[in-house]
Amino acid sequence: MSRNRILSLQVVRGLAAASVVVAHAFRVPATEGFLVDGRLANIAAAGVDVFFVLSGVIIFLVAGGSPSAFMRRRFLRVMPLYYVATIPYIVVAVLASGVIEPDRLATSYLFWGAWGDRISVPYIAVGWTLNFEMLFYLSAALVIWARHWALVLIAVYAAAWFGRVQWGWPVLQVIGNPIILEFLMGVAIAALWRRWQWNSRALAWTMVIAGVAALIALPSRDGALMWMPDVLNGKVAFERVVWWGIPAALIVAGALGIEARKSFLTYLGDASYSVYLGHSLLMSAFLRLPPMQADILALIIFTYGMTIGIALHEFVEKPLLAYLHRRRASPQLAPA
Repeated sequence: MSRNRILSLQVVRGLAAASVVVAHAFRVPATEGFLVDGRLANIAAAGVDVFFVLSGVIIFLVAGGSPSAFMRRRFLRVMPLYYVATIPYIVVAVLASGVIEPDRLATSYLFWGAWGDRISVPYIAVGWTLNFEMLFYLSAALVIWARHWALVLIAVYAAAWFGRVQWGWPVLQVIGNPIILEFLMGVAIAALWRRWQWNSRALAWTMVIAGVAALIALPSRDGALMWMPDVLNGKVAFERVVWWGIPAALIVAGALGIEARKSFLTYLGDASYSVYLGHSLLMSAFLRLPPMQADILALIIFTYGMTIGIALHEFVEKPLLAYLHRRRASPQLAPA
């Protein structure tokens, strides 16, 4: 796949991260405005679904080598920044409540949310998506190890889906959650791309525009599709896959057929992980500002979210990744 097509996926990644910031920033103000009426936030929340589809595409196209090498690359890319970024969220939560919640702490650092009779959310609330990412990475590693694991995993997923519907156990709500279909959509898109590369810009842009138009036109259920508890337990997850996952798949598939150049949007793609993790820290504190028009307040909050995310990228993520890469590249000392 050409470098310019990879850059087009980076553009999509950056815009998806910005849309998640919009989804949260435009829900914070208590009053309504021209933009702060729930509709924009509901549509923008589909940026998460774009991330899920993108993950399926990227993993299929770049996965290679041994399963251990694959997981090491994924862990080094995801875990260090996430662990560091979680610390200020824990501090803020403890200062506010006076207690540390063991299940949330475990979820934050083990990427697993099913504990006992309920599903826990990590201290970085958007980190719930990373629990599913890790599940997907582990599944991909098994398939890299032996292809027949794909059939085993499909059978396990189907059984867990059935068990979730029948018994509703939290562990089955995670393993059998319909939201996982969005990763599989990405895998399917990548497999189709490898076989029939669509190089028509007209077709590619048609898919992108159709995906965006569908997100705008299809029902958003007044925030129901972005209500985290019902997504995590699977109650609205399949509906979300239909209304937001399919349009997200169209957008990502179209982006594969478009060549991009380096720009601020590709930089935003580079910073997207930091923006995603960092943007909501202390976001609600802006409600203490003097009363102002809701749209202006939402734009201030959006600017804050993007700024803190980009700062996290520049001053934490980039130095951290550079350090980790140096450690991996440094030659091992020979034993005496």
